[in-house]
Amino acid sequence: MYFAQNLCTVFETSVKEIEKNDFTLCELYPIMEQVRSKIESRLKDKDNFFSAGALKILSSAQFAGIANAVEHDFCSALQVALDYIDKWFFSSSALAVELHKVSLNAMPEFVNLTKVCELMGLSVDVDSLYDEFSQTRHILSKVVTDSKAQSLSASARWQEYFKACKVSGVTPRYMFHVISAVLSIPGSNAFAERAFSMMNAKWRADRNRALVKLIKAELQVSLNFQMKCHEFYEYALADHKLLTAAASGQKYYWRKAKAVVHVKSPAVATASAAANDETTGGDD
Repeated sequence: MYFAQNLCTVFETSVKEIEKNDFTLCELYPIMEQVRSKIESRLKDKDNFFSAGALKILSSAQFAGIANAVEHDFCSALQVALDYIDKWFFSSSALAVELHKVSLNAMPEFVNLTKVCELMGLSVDVDSLYDEFSQTRHILSKVVTDSKAQSLSASARWQEYFKACKVSGVTPRYMFHVISAVLSIPGSNAFAERAFSMMNAKWRADRNRALVKLIKAELQVSLNFQMKCHEFYEYALADHKLLTAAASGQKYYWRKAKAVVHVKSPAVATASAAANDETTGGDD
């Protein structure tokens, strides 16, 4: 039990980090590398650390006869975990490795950007990309060396970079094209699964006539707004355009569509009457 708890803690910490909403693939490699390192150190340490609680029990006289067998099982479990990670991640982690190099946790090189373009099949003007990279190198360096920025996610660090570029009057559109593609790849499917769960909660049996557009709008508000209730209340009160749109009947567009169908124009009504007269033989 102590051994399982210790090993599960290693995975749980990493899983919680990976399942964050703003987590992207370019941040995955160092986390997986850290998990592998922790498991490998437990396995290759000469004393085979299985947790303090487990070692205390194994060293007691009660387990003197089976301690070696139990330790062998523990080592086998660690080896299985290590082999699994190597097979399903590190054997095919070329993209994750290259994307990590442009996560701004360290100063990227231009060759890192071109490698990412090659692996992702991005078509960009390499000459213009290099000019933008050279022109904004000092901004990249500032973001990388900023301790506050380094505590942020990769996407937030790149936001700081593009904000600084805007302040400097520079528009690195090719850099933006490449980084937008990089940050569009999530590190896991947790956020998508979370969105589907919220959709099912909103599109329940008692709301089965809700339109797709309504559910989409509710999800966009729920997932993209980070405001607290009182903050959103104050924000909405200050937005007069939003209040006018909410009070207006224009949002009920389907009512207008039905009205157009049921109300005939005078020309249509006249033509219809004439057709009826011809069918019935005209005057009595």
